[in-house]
Amino acid sequence: MKSKKCIVVKSYKSDYPNPLKLIKGAKLKTFKRKSPWKGWIFCEDKNGVKGWVPKSYLQISKNKAVLLKNYDATELTVKHGEILKTKLKESGWFLCEYNAQFGWIPEKNVVTIDEYDRPVIDGIIVDLEKITSTKYKCDPNTCKDTGSCCSYYEITFKGNESENFIGLLGDASKFSKHIKPSKNFDNIFDENEDDTITIDHDKNGTCKLAYKNENGCVLCSLHSVSLKHNLKPFKHKPSNCSLFPLALSEDKTPVLSIQEDALRFPCTNLKKKKDGKISKEIKEIIIDLYGKGFLRKLEICLEK
Repeated sequence: MKSKKCIVVKSYKSDYPNPLKLIKGAKLKTFKRKSPWKGWIFCEDKNGVKGWVPKSYLQISKNKAVLLKNYDATELTVKHGEILKTKLKESGWFLCEYNAQFGWIPEKNVVTIDEYDRPVIDGIIVDLEKITSTKYKCDPNTCKDTGSCCSYYEITFKGNESENFIGLLGDASKFSKHIKPSKNFDNIFDENEDDTITIDHDKNGTCKLAYKNENGCVLCSLHSVSLKHNLKPFKHKPSNCSLFPLALSEDKTPVLSIQEDALRFPCTNLKKKKDGKISKEIKEIIIDLYGKGFLRKLEICLEK
């Protein structure tokens, strides 16, 4: 693999002060031992030194094995925030370089950085430059006259997402006149050829799940019903809605960034002065959709 910079997001201490250091052709004993990482075999060399070896490095016959390539089991002891270089990825571990030393560290303890200096967290590239440059405050009163995101975007979601809100549509129909009781409420949904579903819009281009309150503000019926029942709205709305003003691309490795045209709405603005921090409201969205651990990894990356 191509060498990449990575940041330690969780400190790691090696449990093996006397690691295996082997050359191709070395003969080993193998043991049946459970490991949290698939693809590793616990072995012992001729000198009685024990440790884990990648299964792909071994030719195994019963409880014996021959090493197919040189191998050094040295692990790095590192603290969160330290910057390493990855050299190799193997079954949940990275072989890294730090201060001219080479050693292994669990993949889950680091965040890699792509060629555009963006962190890759849990398989998602995060555009921190755009996210930290943006501030967001959802207030339906501010978009009453300028137009709501509910009247602008076409919302498409995977079919299984409907399980999160189909049970609320009966109550939602009390808010939105477009929701008519029917089997699976299919009068407001269109099925697409790729097995995704799109929410219909009315003649004004507004999502059929939306409605206007007594003050003329456009609101989401699913959001209102969730609050009525003391439920967390993000769990009962299509994820694309809950993400706004963030957006997740459909690339092979998806990119989390700011919706391309989010700045057309008064709720979303560029910060007058860049501070390298994620705004409170966007933090809450990230926690809701991806969890506190995801946000913590982002914040460690920002420290660097």
